[in-house]
Amino acid sequence: MKELHPDRHTSKAKDEQDVIHEQASQMTHAYGILSDPHDRSLHLLELHDHPFQDDTKVDMATLAFVMEIREQVDEASQETLKILSMENKRRIEETCSVIGRAFEEDNLEQAVLATAKLQYWNRIEESIRNNTTE
Repeated sequence: MKELHPDRHTSKAKDEQDVIHEQASQMTHAYGILSDPHDRSLHLLELHDHPFQDDTKVDMATLAFVMEIREQVDEASQETLKILSMENKRRIEETCSVIGRAFEEDNLEQAVLATAKLQYWNRIEESIRNNTTE
């Protein structure tokens, strides 16, 4: 990535700088996808010709659990939000492990379902951050 930094190429021709800038932009975009577990999973599903649909159905127990947690977040004290965040981060880690195993086993249906759950956990984490006043 350092090789593509614009400051290293100020003496080059404009067209070369444009090419380097485009490569740096692509590299930054790729890094963003790969560094976010949900985006990475979406990308891998695309690569496997199995694109994720936002209307992917998860089981009713998961949906009920998500609703329960959202209610807890809305009513939580700052201290409780910290606890809820730690619990949610654990769920995120576990779900990422499930996604990893699903791809290793070429079980794309399981990868899709786990990606849908990860999306719920990420939204809960966002809600917790939005309710935190520190």
